[in-house]
Formats: sequence, C-alpha cells, structure tokens
Amino acid sequence: MLKTTAEVLKGKNLIEDKDKKARDVDNFTIILNLKWGDLFRDAECQVITNRQERLRQPARLPNDGDVSKIR
Repeated sequence: MLKTTAEVLKGKNLIEDKDKKARDVDNFTIILNLKWGDLFRDAECQVITNRQERLRQPARLPNDGDVSKIR
C-alpha cells in the first residue's frame, strides 16, 4: 500500500508540474525499497508462517458419521 500510494503521489505531482515534490516522493520510494527488509521482515515472516499454517489445516472435513456411511 505504501508503494502504491507513493506511485500515485509521484504521478499526481508530475501532472501538476510539481517536480520537486515528485523527486521527494521518488527519493522516499528509493529509501523505502532499501530499508524494506529492515522495517517489515518480521511482519512478512509472520504473514508467511500464518499462511502456511492455515494451508496445512484440514478444511471442512466431513463428520465421522458421514464417513462411516460411505464405507
């Protein structure tokens, strides 16, 4: 969301001929990309771990009674 917002702001500033503000947003984006891992590494790891755990869980298993009827 931060990166998308920065892109939109840069475009808006370029359209409005605010070159200095566009350069400031561009510099922010460069620094954000350089520091992304330091800032968000723990959060990204947590999201990946949660996603993997959720994918490993059996989803909507049938009831034991339903399974015994099939046999």
